[in-house]
Parts: sequence; C-alpha cells; structure tokens
Amino acid sequence: WGHENREAAIRLIKGTVGNRNRAANIELKTIDHTANPYLAGAMLLASALDGLERGLKLPTPLQINPSSLSEAEREANQVYRLPTDLGQAIDLMVQADVVRQAMGDAQFEAFVATRRLEWDSYGQMDQAQLTDTLRWRYG
Repeated sequence: WGHENREAAIRLIKGTVGNRNRAANIELKTIDHTANPYLAGAMLLASALDGLERGLKLPTPLQINPSSLSEAEREANQVYRLPTDLGQAIDLMVQADVVRQAMGDAQFEAFVATRRLEWDSYGQMDQAQLTDTLRWRYG
C-alpha cells in the first residue's frame, strides 16, 4: 500500500484541496472487472475487520513501484506477490480462515468447488483454446 502511490496494490488518496486532513479515498487495484463486486466488497470488509480485531499493523507505506523491488526488498517491506493463476489463488483461499468465516461453510465449499472445476477444465489451455472453447460453450 502507499500514499498517492499509483503502483501500489492499495492507494490512499488524500481528499480534495480544503479537505485533505478530513477526507480520503482508497483505490484497490487487485480486483478486476470479472469479480463479483458484492463478494469482493464483502471479503475486503471481512479482511479489514479481521485485521482490526487482531490488532494487526500496516506495514510501512511504499513510495516506489513494488515491481522494481528485489525478492529480498519485497520480503523486508512485506510486499507479497499475488497468485499467477487460478490454481494458486484457490490454494491460498482455502488457507484463509477469514474467508471461510465470512462466506459461511456452504457458500465457501460451493465457491471453491466451482473454481476448482474451472481450473481443472480450463487451466491448462492456452489462450486460443480457451477462447474457442468458451465461445462455443457460452456463445
């Protein structure tokens, strides 16, 4: 995260002139247009509340591009890479107790099962195969 850092995953933007000390916006860049906005928002709030309840502290804000950091610098600054595919994302999600608690067991299990089926069905396809398969399936 960072103050006014356009490259950070979470950007804190101060309010407009005259309100800088009383207002701010937060820009979250790790959610794209394919996400369910209600589920993404609920998980964001659940994660924030979990951090507050456990008394977690924010790491020092970054003022540089996180992708320019070496592996050692990322570790020292508590900068973690996001999963690079759905399989990795599922593996991380099932380890996150806060997600299961927020979703409830039934919805969590259904969500994970659906994502695993997607990964098992499409995860090894190249982009051309995936596009062709999905176009005929849903087109």
